[in-house]
Amino acid sequence: MLSNINLNLPLNPTSFGNIGVLILRELFELKAEPNLFVIGNADLASQTNMSPEFVGWINNCVNKANSNFKRKYPSFSLWHLNSSHTRIGNKNVLLSFVETDSPTPAELNIVKNQDKVLFSCNYTTNIFKECGAENVFTIPLAFDKYNFHRKDKKYHDGDRIVVNIFSKFEARKAHDKIIRILTKRYGNNNRFQFNFAIYNPFFSENDNKALIARALDGKNYWNFSFLPWLPTNAHFNDYLNSGDIFIGASQGESWGLPEMHSLAIGKWGAIHNATGYKEFATKANSILFPSCGKVNAADGIFFHQGQPFNQGNFFSWDEEDFIAAFEKSVETFQKTPINSEGLKLQEQFTSKRMVSEILYHLEN
Repeated sequence: MLSNINLNLPLNPTSFGNIGVLILRELFELKAEPNLFVIGNADLASQTNMSPEFVGWINNCVNKANSNFKRKYPSFSLWHLNSSHTRIGNKNVLLSFVETDSPTPAELNIVKNQDKVLFSCNYTTNIFKECGAENVFTIPLAFDKYNFHRKDKKYHDGDRIVVNIFSKFEARKAHDKIIRILTKRYGNNNRFQFNFAIYNPFFSENDNKALIARALDGKNYWNFSFLPWLPTNAHFNDYLNSGDIFIGASQGESWGLPEMHSLAIGKWGAIHNATGYKEFATKANSILFPSCGKVNAADGIFFHQGQPFNQGNFFSWDEEDFIAAFEKSVETFQKTPINSEGLKLQEQFTSKRMVSEILYHLEN
């Protein structure tokens, strides 16, 4: 079976692309020989630990795909629901990600016309089930052991607490709100250094600068730093390791790869107790803060009102709950710098487990 499967997935620096590469790494270890159709342009420059044997295997899987695929072979796709109406094989299993709370008719139709659709959080699976989709299942994403690991080194001088805030700048992730709250509370406060890795590669350099300047109301704070685009996973691994604590305050996530990897290398975080975060962030390994109502998803950029896809709402949160969780994460870090419960996520969410569940759904 491992040679008689079709794959359709991206290989690039995005979250989708990183998951695609991680799936391939496990299939390579299993000595599988799938027919690989790459969505978009392949770009593996951000990856580490890319052996010549693995790269050659990828190239072979791509080069043979058109000559060897058969529609009778089970097929696996990794992509957005939008444009996932096509398939390579008669049986198709799709892994996709949805952050909103209201499946549209187009999204439901695409899901129902797949053999199976896999989501990475129970919240999404349940809302599709409530809308009549019976072919949806939840599988966990995974810790990427090939690109990320704990580095016990000192990155900063002094005793300031270094706080990481990451993921590409967008309204869904509440970056503008986070910046305004933190500058009001802790701007130019010598207790903290806030390091933001929120550069959005889908925006121009000037647009990124303008978004940050607007969130800062044109002011400067010496303890707030905004990093440029981090081009490789090695750079991002260093960044995650450089922080003492982190903030995960997105209003809608299908998982939360940076947050999960931060916990898994032993960092403490203040995390919004909603949607995909709930799959890995617990009271034992995180400082959780609750939701308080919902906010419309439309932002005029990535989510457009009245369109066939990505409609509905995200979960909002309250400033005081956010600050209370942040302060508690600081206190927890000062008492216990290494998050031992977080480290356990490396063994709980392995890429071997993720791929074995994908293969199970392809076989059954």
